[in-house]
Amino acid sequence: MPNRDGFIPDPRPDVPTAVEPCIKDCPVDTTIIGRAGEVEGATPGEDVQPPGIEMYLGE
Repeated sequence: MPNRDGFIPDPRPDVPTAVEPCIKDCPVDTTIIGRAGEVEGATPGEDVQPPGIEMYLGE
């Protein structure tokens, strides 16, 4: 990491510091639980107006 010397230890008592940081090839399983297009209201459809347009249409 080119900026390795820019990091400082976190002094908070609840931060685990006894573990080796994982930067690549982490053994953490990742599960995709949804996508933005599948979540209701996450991606506006054609029926959604841009914010502020109602003040021009209503007057």
